[in-house]
Amino acid sequence: MKPTFTLCVFCLIFAAGRCFSQTPTAGTDTLPEPFVFSDTVSVGSASRGELYERALNWYTSRYKSAPEVPRKQQRNTQPLGTKAWHDIHIPTELGSLAVKMFYTLEIRVTDGAYWYRVGEVHYQTYSDPLVGNPVESFTAETIFGKQGYQPNGDVKPLTERYLASTETYFGQLLHGLTSAMSREAIVATK
Repeated sequence: MKPTFTLCVFCLIFAAGRCFSQTPTAGTDTLPEPFVFSDTVSVGSASRGELYERALNWYTSRYKSAPEVPRKQQRNTQPLGTKAWHDIHIPTELGSLAVKMFYTLEIRVTDGAYWYRVGEVHYQTYSDPLVGNPVESFTAETIFGKQGYQPNGDVKPLTERYLASTETYFGQLLHGLTSAMSREAIVATK
């Protein structure tokens, strides 16, 4: 698959979730900016306090093991943030490969809008004593940068699989956040 086609598919997947990201460009050592999903989303006339409560409710239900976020912190200036990980599954010729994907999430609110950023993505494989594979760690910039391309400029199949699994997970994560922050989510819970 050509890098441009990958970019187009990526944009289509995240257009519904109102997400924005950068994808790698062939032949670069690193991405132009860290592998990031971020957006500012307008939610009408909701106040900063209302949006903070929505974000806090989503955050605490999603990240049960995250350190407790004090409800009394200054809602106007304190972002919600966490370092988290999730298993993603990479299809291979030998079956599905479970990989830990680590990332950071930050959410900030203002009157009528919120901003999120997911970044600092890196991966860690599990060891497999039967095959003799040790634990390996690498950043998104490594797999989606120059090392993710073949000499002819085509994206390596394993890179495509990592990108697809990463985009799928973050698409679901951010769709959940967008749903929780919408006015319709609040009306449905009342």
